Amino acid sequence: MEAAARSASATTPVDRLQLAFLASAAVVAVLFVPSPGSVLLEIAALLAVILLACRVRSRSRWLALLHAFLPLVVLSLLINLIGPLIASVNRPQSDAALAGIDAEWLAWLIGPWRNAFGRPEWLTDAASIAYASYYALPIAAAAPLWKAGRTEEFDRLAFSMTAVLLACYVAYFIAPAFGPRVPDDLAQATIGGGAISALLRAFLRAAERNQLDAFPSGHTAVSLAFLAATWPAFPRLRPVLVLAVSAIIFSTVYLYLHYLIDVFAGVALALIVLPAVPLLHRLFAGPALVAPDRAQAREHAS
Repeated sequence: MEAAARSASATTPVDRLQLAFLASAAVVAVLFVPSPGSVLLEIAALLAVILLACRVRSRSRWLALLHAFLPLVVLSLLINLIGPLIASVNRPQSDAALAGIDAEWLAWLIGPWRNAFGRPEWLTDAASIAYASYYALPIAAAAPLWKAGRTEEFDRLAFSMTAVLLACYVAYFIAPAFGPRVPDDLAQATIGGGAISALLRAFLRAAERNQLDAFPSGHTAVSLAFLAATWPAFPRLRPVLVLAVSAIIFSTVYLYLHYLIDVFAGVALALIVLPAVPLLHRLFAGPALVAPDRAQAREHAS
């Protein structure tokens, strides 16, 4: 019993949130994927890695650091893992409906957005850098919080971004969409840009095998979660944070990676999930959640 309690207390709310999503993904795989063996194996591997990291995180500060930043790796792998699940659930693809909404209701804004300043190459490259910064900004913010021992702020950033991103993953099952992506052979002529933009397109081809992830815009929703969590943590950097998040959101439509309705849906999802984050955190913390080092200290004292 004591061993089980120690194992439970070793998991954090972020761990438990990821474990719950993985367990749900396993159920979907069993129910909908004709031959789920490989997907279940990937899920089992991620479950094992998370639980192992939880178990050993108190043994050294390097293992604690590995555990703290492990969600970045897990969430990056999950986007591709759920690709076959989304396809197997066999929901009708939503691109026609989303494109129709853009054309009927939002064309007045999309045209100026996609042709801002005449689409100079420098702006396309700058937008590509902004789009890619989405992957680096959480690390840039989390690292100093971790180093300074600002645990509560670090946990708030990690949990809120994880909750919003997993909510996006769930939404992809409801309205799978490819987005307005431009085929590779037309990308240079349509999108433009130089070597930086070409590098971003190559990265996305290699890293995002699941391409039914347009609606809602995860770049939008998660960037807003990032802004909400870092706003109180870095008051002097607020103008920079707003500029960075605005540039990311601008890049999603400018680079033909999302419909504009995807961006609105990303904003809506963030506005729905973020107020619920404190409740979700309490739910996944549970009454028995205790830091391993404190639990061990109490054991030694008794």
